[in-house]
Amino acid sequence: MNGFSKIYDRFLLNSLSDYVENTLSDFIAAYRKNYSSNNVLLRLIENWKKHLDNKNRVGTVLIDLSKAFHYISHVIYLMQSCMRMVLQKKLLIFLYSYLKRRKQSVKISYTKRLYQILLSGVPQGSILGPVLFNLFINDLFFFIKEAELVNFADDNTLYVDKKDITEILNVLEREC
Repeated sequence: MNGFSKIYDRFLLNSLSDYVENTLSDFIAAYRKNYSSNNVLLRLIENWKKHLDNKNRVGTVLIDLSKAFHYISHVIYLMQSCMRMVLQKKLLIFLYSYLKRRKQSVKISYTKRLYQILLSGVPQGSILGPVLFNLFINDLFFFIKEAELVNFADDNTLYVDKKDITEILNVLEREC
């Protein structure tokens, strides 16, 4: 990525930062100021400890969304943003132009491979890519009704506490 695109990404990130911080779930900890993997681990340990102290059992499912950054559909991403109706029209048009027909190449030593047009995914190696990913993954939290979800990048932990193991299994099966 050249210097101009890094400056451009940084400008966009600064323009979006208030919107992003007000939109994201507190349970998303990657690629954010004042959040880290420690936030996720501490939250999980404290919550699980509290549930166990209350004589409940805790069941969990660990989910790794392998290559998640590569497979986000640009069309779905933009439709998702439209449906939230919080992004202004100009911003949606801008995001579309930012994602549409992006090119990427791989450089090994001094040899650069041919550029390929990306049909999906957030820009790898960009400043804005992780923020766009967080906005996309944030919608997972709208679908989890009976369990708790904690996220760090493409790693998610879904958990539920109940007295009965059968009930825990049923909830986790419904949520997954």
